[in-house]
Amino acid sequence: MSRMPRAPRTPRTRSSRLARSSRLARAARATAALLMAAALGAAGIVPAQAAETYSLSGTVTLPPLVPPEAMDAIQVQVRSYDPWVDQTVSPDATGAYVVEGLPSAVYTVEFLVGTYVDPATDLKVTPNAVGEYWRGASTYHLATQVPVGQGANPGDVTGIDAELEHGRTIAGTVTLAPGADPALLAQGIEVFAEPVDAGISTTATAAVDPATGAYKLTGLKPGTYILEFDGAGEGADRTNVIREFYADALTREDATPVNVGGSNFIGVNAELAQGRTITGALAVEDGADPAALRGVQVMAFGPTGTTFGVVDPEAGTYSLSGLVPGEYTVEFSDSGYRDPGSGAWVESSLAIEYLENRRTQGTANVIDVSGGSVERDVRLELARTISGTVTLASTLDPREADTLHVHVLDPVSKLSRTGWVRPDGTYAIPGLPPGEYTVRFYGEGYWDDATGREVSRVQSEYWDDAETLASATAVDLTAGDARGIDAELAERPRIEFADVDGSAFTTEIQWLADEGISTGYPVAGGQQEFRPLGRVTRDAMAAFLYRFAGSPHVDLDEGSPFVDVPTSHPFYEEIVWLAQTGVTTGWEVPGGREFRPSRPITRDAMAAFLYRFAGSPWWETPSITKFSDIKPSTPFFHEITWLAEMEISTGWTVGRRTEFRPLENIKRDAMAAFLYRYAGLGLGAPA
Repeated sequence: MSRMPRAPRTPRTRSSRLARSSRLARAARATAALLMAAALGAAGIVPAQAAETYSLSGTVTLPPLVPPEAMDAIQVQVRSYDPWVDQTVSPDATGAYVVEGLPSAVYTVEFLVGTYVDPATDLKVTPNAVGEYWRGASTYHLATQVPVGQGANPGDVTGIDAELEHGRTIAGTVTLAPGADPALLAQGIEVFAEPVDAGISTTATAAVDPATGAYKLTGLKPGTYILEFDGAGEGADRTNVIREFYADALTREDATPVNVGGSNFIGVNAELAQGRTITGALAVEDGADPAALRGVQVMAFGPTGTTFGVVDPEAGTYSLSGLVPGEYTVEFSDSGYRDPGSGAWVESSLAIEYLENRRTQGTANVIDVSGGSVERDVRLELARTISGTVTLASTLDPREADTLHVHVLDPVSKLSRTGWVRPDGTYAIPGLPPGEYTVRFYGEGYWDDATGREVSRVQSEYWDDAETLASATAVDLTAGDARGIDAELAERPRIEFADVDGSAFTTEIQWLADEGISTGYPVAGGQQEFRPLGRVTRDAMAAFLYRFAGSPHVDLDEGSPFVDVPTSHPFYEEIVWLAQTGVTTGWEVPGGREFRPSRPITRDAMAAFLYRFAGSPWWETPSITKFSDIKPSTPFFHEITWLAEMEISTGWTVGRRTEFRPLENIKRDAMAAFLYRYAGLGLGAPA
């Protein structure tokens, strides 16, 4: 699924909301201070002095044998979160530095190592020194903080010094495989080191000497690294070699890590092969503006993932290079462009397509470059547009209007696109090939500061006033654009469960109903029951998470990923989506994998589901936790401690202990509480 361009929405985590509130509060105080100063000045009254500020200073010492000009690569950064302060200064030639104008706060001081220009070669160089936090700490969490203007340091602070240590070195030689063009070395090869160990952010890049093939990565913290060898340059200027990882791996996942914990690592060599290419002429159909090629992007999907190509709109050509021998599908899409003369944005006008006018990757022709480079000319078709107006029922909060989406789908080719509804209620979904489409209108929910979470009461629907995909009226784009595909969205009916009044999680359960995540069980008298103490099965959990994510489109072409989930299962689509997004992996059994849909879900498995649902965010696993029944050897310890840190789970207090009870089956009311708290973090859902 592709999405129309829009300014990105920043996820609202606890820290970002607090930071936002703090910034707003500071802005309000600053505005009030300016107004007061103006008023006092008009009255002839001299205002009081501004709050006192302080300085923090020290000296940075380079490691032995590192040239003194390397001091140009050093920076000192001081940060505080209450109040928010982030300042960076450069030491002088002697290593002395001063950070001035600091308000009273507690600061973290970091010494950063960048690059400098070597006067002998006039090239950028990374000195062989390792950055650190004050007193030699390697991570932010281990850093010793410095009070300034308070506590032990009521005034200016001096003596915040750092003696940087020598970094580790990885070195070796890059050669070209037999048959490769010798000129490739002269065109430029780069080596990049990426840390594997948590808490290490040090990276390094080195250019390969074109004459000898030698390279040297310096300034690395002791630890484990993944080494990547690739062509230098970008776009059409990129050196056409096949990217690889040490040792002889084509993907990062298959790479052999290099450890420089105890000493340097010399002799890390690589032999790079010349890349295959797919090239050709690129034109537009008669009647289309050739300038539209400025907005065209080309991508190849093959053995090692996605490769981005280059389009030359003036020459009318495209090229994909650095390709591994194998089979590829090639996609052309028009994302629009900015007119070089007026600067105005020009919407896309060409249809997304694959080589030889195929509509989707699944139906695309395969290009095999195993035997050598391939040429294929392409003529892009004019795209169709679906447009209209979306209005809201008068009973809905006006803030819902900023969250409305329109999703179009070709049920045959499975081509789909999603766009935002504009502030005036209009929308347009361009870039569609001729065909028939279903159109769905829905809201994502607005941020409610009063409740601290996303809120939505919009009832989604299909065109024309259809409740389901099966009953939707198709929009025909065979002859041209379709205008007037309008919708008036109603408020979702409110469900009130008859059996939750007085429950400890009444608010959370009602939120679940208001969000359309749970409709409960119908009972006599036209009422609904939630059954808060009922167990949650794995298939029901799939349904809850799927609805929480907004019931996104699911590609069902490849069939069931689990041998025990037939297509007739009531939650088949939801379980397939859960597998496609990586939230569940199931169990490996002879003949395939099992999901075990009717099995109750335990609290530790729920922690794993929510952690993956959040995108498996980086989290430094602690050595201890507040839960007395959880230890590092406990399955899903990483996910459970993350759940606790995010305050999604608080556990049970038993005397002086707190228990998580990982193997206990989760009940429906606790599941409602977990999702309610998760929603309050603004972490979102997997794509």
